[in-house]
Amino acid sequence: MKKLFILAVASLTIALHSSASTIDDTKDDSITSYVYSSSAKVVWSTVKDYNVANFTKDGYKMKAFFDETGKLISTTRYLKNRNELPKAALDNLDNQYPGWGMTDLFEEQGLDHEMVYYARITDGTNDQILKIRTNGKLSKF
Repeated sequence: MKKLFILAVASLTIALHSSASTIDDTKDDSITSYVYSSSAKVVWSTVKDYNVANFTKDGYKMKAFFDETGKLISTTRYLKNRNELPKAALDNLDNQYPGWGMTDLFEEQGLDHEMVYYARITDGTNDQILKIRTNGKLSKF
């Protein structure tokens, strides 16, 4: 379920940032240098119309999404705990969702260069996916 959540959010985010087209399965030098300079082990996959590099950088699991031309579309980094969110986001979470726990959290940076965060939160009965902006603004996803 966790992987499905991450895949669904990442796919939707990428779809909003770029139009779909045919994939060329070869990886050009710019892709390889970006990913391999970040990681010792890279696992490639295809999600919809994107080449996806799964790797670890500085102890964090990451994904980089590339279009068919090799252009970097989006990166995601799985965060280890809620304290990695901006303070304004933490304050808003605590005020708007008191007592809710966080089960999944990652940051995403796309073509617009804006960093956003996605979190799955729960109160034990209900689950909610939130999009969190760096200024602390929360919206249901």
